[in-house]
Amino acid sequence: MMISKCKLHVLACTVVLSALSAWAAHYYVAPGGTGDYTQGNPGGDPNYCSRVHAVNQGDVIHLAAGTYVLGNTPAINGNTVSQQIFLKRGVKLIGATDNPADTVIDGNGSHRAFCCTYESEVRNVTMRNCKTTAAQGSGFGYGGAVCAQSDNYPNYVISNCVVDGCTSTYRGGGGSHGIWRDCVIRNCRVTYEGWGYAPNLREEGSGGGVWAGTLYNCVVTNNTAGFCGGGIAGGGQPYDKCEARNCLIGWNSAAFGGGCGIRSGMSNTVAAAWASQCRLIGCTVVSNTTHDVGGFFANKGGGSDGAYLTNCVVRGNQANYYGGGVLRSVAVGCTIEDNSVLSDTETQGGNTFDRGYGGGAHMSTLTNCVVRGNASPDGGGCSESALVGCAVSNNVATAHNGGGLYDGTSLNCVIAFNSATGNSSDTANARGGICKGYHQGDLIYSNLFVNGAAVTASKNASDITIVNCTVFDNPTVGNKNQNGFNSGYATNCIIFGHSNTDIYNCQALVNCAWREDMVTHSQSDPTLATVTNNCMRGRSFDPKFVKNPIEGECPFSLAKDSPCVDAGVAHPWMTGAKDILGNDRIFKHSRTVDIGALECFWALGMTIVVR
Repeated sequence: MMISKCKLHVLACTVVLSALSAWAAHYYVAPGGTGDYTQGNPGGDPNYCSRVHAVNQGDVIHLAAGTYVLGNTPAINGNTVSQQIFLKRGVKLIGATDNPADTVIDGNGSHRAFCCTYESEVRNVTMRNCKTTAAQGSGFGYGGAVCAQSDNYPNYVISNCVVDGCTSTYRGGGGSHGIWRDCVIRNCRVTYEGWGYAPNLREEGSGGGVWAGTLYNCVVTNNTAGFCGGGIAGGGQPYDKCEARNCLIGWNSAAFGGGCGIRSGMSNTVAAAWASQCRLIGCTVVSNTTHDVGGFFANKGGGSDGAYLTNCVVRGNQANYYGGGVLRSVAVGCTIEDNSVLSDTETQGGNTFDRGYGGGAHMSTLTNCVVRGNASPDGGGCSESALVGCAVSNNVATAHNGGGLYDGTSLNCVIAFNSATGNSSDTANARGGICKGYHQGDLIYSNLFVNGAAVTASKNASDITIVNCTVFDNPTVGNKNQNGFNSGYATNCIIFGHSNTDIYNCQALVNCAWREDMVTHSQSDPTLATVTNNCMRGRSFDPKFVKNPIEGECPFSLAKDSPCVDAGVAHPWMTGAKDILGNDRIFKHSRTVDIGALECFWALGMTIVVR
């Protein structure tokens, strides 16, 4: 009789699994129990059981319901042992029920709960009141409740556990490394507060909840790190990556990155390679804050500092100086909303420095994100960041400039309903829905401001460029001196619907279209006479937006008879490029690019071209 290779493999696996099951031993521990760790005669010390009895791969320690207070394990073979449960390779420890509150490991304010080796597992327990310090020996500054044995960092599992009120000195107030599933880590703390740039200290004081762990469906709340990553943190070493999937990270605090972060090797610019060391996927990062570290420029990155976020919600986080939502981070497909930066100055050593940038994001890269309802003295939505395909709305620059964006770059973004309203002492600098930077293919409308223009350079500067943008109907407070674009460079742009001027005091205008300028108000504008190039202007100008948008259009799309169709100047980047709606920048019917943010969408006869 012939037996297939597949059946032989299945038979071999069955034999191996049966053998492993036969070798595994089960040990039973109950509070106050004594004896030989059988179910009928359980022992009372899980630490002693883990070191003497459950020492083989596959062994299981079962804990009866109750509280186990660490600190009472006697010497073994005449040698004093650490008062922490030591799980050797492949050993499991399981609480009495699926409710972790029924089985408690109490560190007695002095001891870590677990030290785990490769493939060990802890399930269904609460770890509380645990503590570890550097004074206890090498490695004891990591993982207040649970850590990995040296050189076996990532590969132990903590599942359906609660870690509450635990402390470490250097990294991981709740735990260090490991794979965490369906756990709650709360009220834990890392106490070290050093600046962190010395080679042996740059990662210390990090990960109030978990340092360098991989978390699935966890809740990480009310934890504190003296330096970086109040909730979770990662570092620059291969085994120090931190990842969270579908987790709630909230109400944590740190000097940098209240919710999460990485500081090892980070500069003041976003670096995707570093950010990938701390990665969040499908997480909610909510109501985290930052605090000061004595004598240094801290208090930055309310939600994250140096993280890579995908499909996350970053909401209601707060920093004092930079990046209320995210700082030096990469965000893809995220919603960044209702975050804030509080202060616009900081005093150190008797000197006052400008601060207060990026309510939603600062020095970050955002792709396909929604940025709304954030606030900061400058850059209510974002500052010094790069945005692609984002919607930026309802953000506020509370003191100065850039209700939506301050500096940085944007590509194919919608920037609307943002405000630069100024504070009571400085409305003179309350300038623009956008202030400074390079902006391409954006739709910019209904942004409220006090002075300057909706899209503007810094005061007395020319540091803004817009290309193929539509700037439409941006109001001022009280509808006074309503202006569109000021003091910069524009190419292929529609600037329209501003009662005072659509453009004024510009450096260069190439293939642009507008209605109101200084000349239409019978005033002189020397730059306007010398820098325009093939522009359409005057009070008779009408861009002719579509009246009844169809699929593939929006209210700011151009009608087929718009004077802006095929009126732009082509640039190399336009080949194969798309507009905000995904339509080709140079549509196949066209000779060249259209003016404005959106290309004219053509429905030819009964055939609808779908992109």
